[in-house]
Amino acid sequence: MPAASPTDGLVPGTTQRGGCASEPRPAARRSARALAGAGLMRPARAAFVWVLAGWSATALATGAAAAEGLEGRPLGEFRLTYYRLAETLRAQAEPAPGLVPVHGRDCARVLAWVTADFHSDLGLQGSGALPDGRLLNFEERCTCAVPTRRGERICYAELSRTDFPFGRGASLNRQFFWLQPYRSLAADPALVPIGTVLYVPALRGRRLPHSAEHNGCVRAEDTGRAIRGPHLDLFVGGRASGAYLPRDLPDRPVPVFTKARRCVAAFP
Repeated sequence: MPAASPTDGLVPGTTQRGGCASEPRPAARRSARALAGAGLMRPARAAFVWVLAGWSATALATGAAAAEGLEGRPLGEFRLTYYRLAETLRAQAEPAPGLVPVHGRDCARVLAWVTADFHSDLGLQGSGALPDGRLLNFEERCTCAVPTRRGERICYAELSRTDFPFGRGASLNRQFFWLQPYRSLAADPALVPIGTVLYVPALRGRRLPHSAEHNGCVRAEDTGRAIRGPHLDLFVGGRASGAYLPRDLPDRPVPVFTKARRCVAAFP
């Protein structure tokens, strides 16, 4: 899913990467603002540990709470898939037989020469890591770029891994989300506005790295050309972290909820 690219509230109605009719009470509005502003352009320092700590804290905070109302308001049933960070062991600055160029904005320069396999995977996933540590991220569709095997022509941005350790999602209030493994997902903004926190019971309790368990709380932080309608695409990080959840995802549409009280502590 090539990554492209309002707050916690949905309009009834949403595959690559809204507010209810009633007026929220003041406390709810404050919570919405807090949720919308959290997680934007955080540094990479202890990023993954922070993610896991958030799940553990939420589990402790909600364990003794009453079950009634924790799930929030039903949004419908959604297909659940995943995407990841594209990775390669071969990339270089100069052209060579069998390699294709990855272009920057407007094809003003070539960011790297890579294999056709990685070039196509990068177009599908939206972000990718090079062996020299650089991170490439979807910037725009451009007719000047070499097409992927799917026929897509994409120009990329080179990102700081301090600001975006796994890639850049969509923007909200002129700031970009940084993709967080198992917490960020791509959704159709016509159904799930960017910044919306969701509760997916099918994810709760599933095994994650470092002996953690998913708390079922995720947030719409990305979009994609192929993500349309009731479809959520969960970001799972790179190869190492992505080995846990994907093979165990449900193969049928799953219930999804918004405004779940159990997820407030997960996205402070």
